[in-house]
Amino acid sequence: MGKINFGRVILGGIVAGIVGDILGYLVDGLMLAPQWAAGMKALGRPELSVSQSVAFSIIGLVYGILMVWLYAAIRPRYGPGRQIAVLAGLAIWVSGVLLPNAGLMWGWPLSNKPYRNDDLRRDRRICSSGFGRSSFI
Repeated sequence: MGKINFGRVILGGIVAGIVGDILGYLVDGLMLAPQWAAGMKALGRPELSVSQSVAFSIIGLVYGILMVWLYAAIRPRYGPGRQIAVLAGLAIWVSGVLLPNAGLMWGWPLSNKPYRNDDLRRDRRICSSGFGRSSFI
């Protein structure tokens, strides 16, 4: 078993994180921006601040580093290749995005009953787009 080159893991993770942040910006910042603005306005909340956007970008970099580290850790056992890289990315997505959002759906079930603003203030739930971007409401 070879040793993991952590310098390359960090560099590759930063590149992967930047790519993820760019894709997140294209989806949440451009394509879904009107829906995000309407949703936040309906909840009586301000739009995302610069500090929140920076925090989301840092989280994206951490996800990228974790994904590259996981690939480097499983590569000696399963071999190199795109399929293993996709599995590493999928594992990070499932553990970091899918499972937390699925857990939130149990706490705030989807229904036709509209929530009042005072219910939202009392419960302090989290709203997520499913692309890893979450915000407290």
